[in-house]
Amino acid sequence: MANYAKAAVEYSRNTLNVDLDYSVGSVERVEQILSDIYRKFPKGRLTRRLLQIFGRKGLQATCNMFGGYIGEVMRRQLGGTWTRDPRVANTFCLCKNGNRIFPPSKVYKRLTDGENNNVWLYAQVVMKEW
Repeated sequence: MANYAKAAVEYSRNTLNVDLDYSVGSVERVEQILSDIYRKFPKGRLTRRLLQIFGRKGLQATCNMFGGYIGEVMRRQLGGTWTRDPRVANTFCLCKNGNRIFPPSKVYKRLTDGENNNVWLYAQVVMKEW
């Protein structure tokens, strides 16, 4: 996941002209990036069907990239280790003291369900309670 986080930093800098520096505050910039992606993405049943057919790998890579970044911010601040969740294939989680969080899954929800899944608010809650 650290490599996905690096990819998020490089993509954001080179493509979007946004600097991500692994600070807690930088997650707010990630939220803005995801918000922009969500606004540009068409909504409705057709969109979900097209994602199923054509975009699942691209969407998964985006979720891992920005979820990896958000998780790396948290890991660097609070500790923990990345692992695959044995219950769900290709699902990454950050583990600490028997607790798990799923930043890539949160990014997926943000991109598919909208601003009710704000990753900036998510990060703030996790940082306080974890």
